[in-house]
Amino acid sequence: ALGRLGNEQSVATLEKALDARALEVIDAALTAIADIGGPRARDTISTISSRHRSPWIRRRAAHLLRTIPSLRK
Repeated sequence: ALGRLGNEQSVATLEKALDARALEVIDAALTAIADIGGPRARDTISTISSRHRSPWIRRRAAHLLRTIPSLRK
């Protein structure tokens, strides 16, 4: 739900869920962050795509990173 609101301030709240043990929780948080978009979302997902302990989460983050629109016009 936070992702659908599109509020970049929600990214900070969602980032806390990225430390969860359940991969489903992390996936949901990543998806919401990607839905919000923006520079902070891009940075967060980029970091997760290269540093998360789970290979599945790293692949999922890399996929979601490609769905965030470019910030360049």
